[in-house]
Amino acid sequence: GSAHAIVVDEATGEVLLQKDALTAAPMASLTKLMTAMVVLDARQDPDEELRIEAADQDHLKRTRGGVPVGAVVARRTLLELSLIASDNHAAAALARNHPGGEPAFRAAMRRKIEDLGLDSTLIEEPTGLSPGNRASAQDMVKVLRASAGYPAIAQITSRHRHVAQVDGRRWAVRNTNRLVGMPGWNILL
Repeated sequence: GSAHAIVVDEATGEVLLQKDALTAAPMASLTKLMTAMVVLDARQDPDEELRIEAADQDHLKRTRGGVPVGAVVARRTLLELSLIASDNHAAAALARNHPGGEPAFRAAMRRKIEDLGLDSTLIEEPTGLSPGNRASAQDMVKVLRASAGYPAIAQITSRHRHVAQVDGRRWAVRNTNRLVGMPGWNILL
């Protein structure tokens, strides 16, 4: 039922099925894969504690949930929550704390898009909430291949559940991808 889709044989690269795979469309939370690559490329201390600020809240769609404002959380944990639970506050805080701040994050994102040869991709913000974040299904194959080259991203995104420490308390989350952890499925990323 998807308007845009592509299925690629991982071993051979052969396209098995495609449906309007060259048209850019909103990419939603798949944006967080790009955010994670840019964050990891910056090679910042994963144990550095970052504070969630009001600026990290969703001002586009006004969604609720996520790590609460004021919480202090390690960068590594924010990356995990961003990728497993699709936590928008976590993704926004990671971008805000990029070396040089958000302007430097946006510049690094543009370089990453160029480096990966993503011809139909535009990313306006790090969470995926903006409908202006767009990519084609064909570009998403490139994003997935590139993400698979980051062991941390592959490990994090293939977890069914995770318990993190947020302000010294246990924060249990489930993967937003319902296929992860389902019998008969071996999700690698």
